[in-house]
Amino acid sequence: MDDLSLELKERLTKALLDFSTSIRCGALVQMWMPGQLSDGSTVLSAQGLPFALSGVGDLLALFRCVSVRYRFAIDVNKPALMGAPGRVFSSLEPEMTGDVQ
Repeated sequence: MDDLSLELKERLTKALLDFSTSIRCGALVQMWMPGQLSDGSTVLSAQGLPFALSGVGDLLALFRCVSVRYRFAIDVNKPALMGAPGRVFSSLEPEMTGDVQ
């Protein structure tokens, strides 16, 4: 990892921690970044990226462990593979989900 990437990761980690300490209830804040697979397709992944847990986090920590195993397409022609992270990334619009299953 080059110095710029390391510095950016450190700054993101600090921002996530600062944000998570201001939340009064349980919360998971995690980053999803694009990357390319060997077939050339672009997907979003949270693996290896900064995250923060706030409050009672047993189930949120478990959700984080599961999240890093998923990849989401950003190709609008493959809506079934996009999931919420892919839809938000592609549309540049926020999305709120009260029940993540």
